Amino acid sequence: MKWKDVWDSNTTFKKTVKWYKSYYEDNKHLTKEDLESYVKDAKKQNIKWAI
Repeated sequence: MKWKDVWDSNTTFKKTVKWYKSYYEDNKHLTKEDLESYVKDAKKQNIKWAI
């Protein structure tokens, strides 16, 4: 499949913690922002599906 990670484990963990904290403390959803950031980072890495 030639899979390539966009985010490493540390970045994924930090984003996940930030999402949950935002949701439970501020009732804010970061889903759209995270998806946009993920796609932007994939494009920077020239990952085929994001081009």
